[in-house]
Amino acid sequence: MNKYIFIQYIIIITSVFSACNSNKEYEHTQFFTLQSFKQTKTLEGKSVSFEEPVKRPVHIYTIDSFLVLINMRTDLFIDRYNLNTLEKTGEYISFGNGPDEMIAPKHVIVQDSDVCILDRGKQKLAIYNKFDFCHNQSPVLKKTINFKDFVSNIQLLKNGTIVTTIHSPEHQRLSFFNLNGEFIETKGEYPIIKNNELNTIQKMAGYECSIVANEEKDKIFVAYNYTDLIEIYDMKGNLITRKQGPEGFFPSIIIHNNGNEQTIGFEKGKSKDGYFSPIAYKNEIYVLYSGKIYDPDNYDFNNDFLFVFDWDGNPIRIYNLDTPIFSFTIDPKTDRLYGITNEPEYHIVMMQL
Repeated sequence: MNKYIFIQYIIIITSVFSACNSNKEYEHTQFFTLQSFKQTKTLEGKSVSFEEPVKRPVHIYTIDSFLVLINMRTDLFIDRYNLNTLEKTGEYISFGNGPDEMIAPKHVIVQDSDVCILDRGKQKLAIYNKFDFCHNQSPVLKKTINFKDFVSNIQLLKNGTIVTTIHSPEHQRLSFFNLNGEFIETKGEYPIIKNNELNTIQKMAGYECSIVANEEKDKIFVAYNYTDLIEIYDMKGNLITRKQGPEGFFPSIIIHNNGNEQTIGFEKGKSKDGYFSPIAYKNEIYVLYSGKIYDPDNYDFNNDFLFVFDWDGNPIRIYNLDTPIFSFTIDPKTDRLYGITNEPEYHIVMMQL
């Protein structure tokens, strides 16, 4: 779809949703629109032809001159490619309960000379030596940090603090741990909708988010997945600002009671996707934006827009993506964005910022 037409479509849909949600409002929240962004650009995606095709990647990261992909439903989770030669240089970490295996790897974090991977299936953080991880065929596990609760997002700070979000009613928005996985404290509050509050179960699902930290700015950016909401916290877990936009929609969660069990789901035709995959880059935040209405029969998790904010939460730029993507990374050496798309099949696209 032509991006100009699509933006006009969003503006129209925004008006409709604003009318439907006119009685809803987050407390202590500022609102912004598409017109709040100072600049709009289009990024052209070019398919990257690796020596060996990618499998089914769901997450993507750059580490030095290497591209690291996390796959799903494959024998080995990690594929590693050399960005200079486009050669595949390694594949490792199998599925399983063994000490060197994983169940559901998600986040990859580079911290000084270490590479850290969060395994959500085992609730552990696996730590490898960066050189070993990038150059050897079977990197050796250096250390493991175990968590008692279900960690959904994680950031490591240089002072030895681990910042997380936890799927548990006992935890607030951000939870802090030490490098032994020992709980320190939980801070922050879930958003509150005036006159239309969600119950605890709905909050756990509807306020799923992604986080990224900037220690130089002493700030943590929170991007919500099922409402168009962003938040800025300080490193101690105190809320600095909360902003909603560009459409003004809220989580739409259905609870089904089946005897003694409850299941939750997103309401078809009402629930919408928000922000995904935030990255801190050059003192700004790059984050994918969807705005698409949830349709379980034809679910599309690719995103047409990349929004850029500063660390005060102010809208800066919109990038219209001619190839929609659902996960991305940026190579700081070349200013190249590498994204994953599954249209028409799984492959990697490169966009020059």
